[in-house]
Parts: sequence; C-alpha cells; structure tokens
Amino acid sequence: MNQVTIKIINLVMQVAWVQGENIQYYLEQARDNAYGTPRKFDFALQYYGHENGTYLGYMVIMMLDNQHFDNYNNNNCYWEYNINGVAAPLGIDLEYPKPSDIIEFQYNQLSATLPRGKAAAAKLAFHKK
Repeated sequence: MNQVTIKIINLVMQVAWVQGENIQYYLEQARDNAYGTPRKFDFALQYYGHENGTYLGYMVIMMLDNQHFDNYNNNNCYWEYNINGVAAPLGIDLEYPKPSDIIEFQYNQLSATLPRGKAAAAKLAFHKK
C-alpha cells in the first residue's frame, strides 16, 4: 500500500496515499487516525489568500500533540514544512504529495533575516503582526 509519512518533531504517522489529495487532507487523516489513542494530534490553519498577486493559501499556525502546543502569534515562532527534506514553497492546500513522500513539520524561531530558500518562513514573516 502506498503511504505518505507525516513527521512532527518526534511524532511519526503513516497515512494511506490518495491520488489528487493535498497536504491538508493528509493532516486531517493523521488527526482522525490518532483520535482516541495515546498519540493525540491536532492542528490549526490560517488562510492567507492573495497577497501582491500571489496566492499564499493555508498555513499551519498550531500543532498539538502530547508535548507541543505552539502558535507563532504568541511566541515569535512558526511551523515550516518540508517535502522529502526540501522547504515547500506553497501553502498546504496547494501541495500534492506523491506516494512515499515524507512531509516533515519543523517548529522554528522567526528571525529578521530569513534564508531565501525558506519560502514558508518568508510568507509568515511578511504577515507577522
């Protein structure tokens, strides 16, 4: 069976791959699969829409598992995600993983100088209040 792997810090979840589904779908499936288990998992999204002619889509603003509840609005941090080790340039509603892809979420400190390759961080920094 083809699967997509979701990694969030020290939590690893396998979700069945479905053609044409985006990362938001896989996060929802991971949440539903973990419901009622000791590996509780949840997340929250924020919609950024269009900015200067670019569609930004949905960004993860909070992840919750047994050890983490974080929100970049409260502590100057953000959730970045990588697909197979490469920073994803688009929101989770615009990325469509392939079978066996690894989607890894990392919790990072927002800084004034962001590396150019960190597209998700740059988007969040731009929208930081």
